[in-house]
Amino acid sequence: MNNLFTNEEFKTIVELSNSIRSYIPEDKASTVWDFYQKIENTKQSKPCTCASSSSTWLKAVTVIRDYIKNNTDKYNG
Repeated sequence: MNNLFTNEEFKTIVELSNSIRSYIPEDKASTVWDFYQKIENTKQSKPCTCASSSSTWLKAVTVIRDYIKNNTDKYNG
C-alpha cells in the first residue's frame, strides 16, 4: 500500500501535531484540516475555529495523531 504523504509531508504533519496543545492557531487551521481530510478521504467545508467547533477540531487532531502513531515506521526520517 502506498503512503498518503511524501516523507517531507509526513515530517511536516509530525511537526504540526507536536506544535498543537490546547488550541489550533488560526494560521495552522487550514493545514490541519487539509491533512485530516486527506487521511479520512473526505471533502468537507472547514469549520470555524470558534469554541462551537471544538469537537470537530479535536476529532481532526486525533485522527492526525493516530495516523502518525500507526504509520511512523512507513516513512523515512
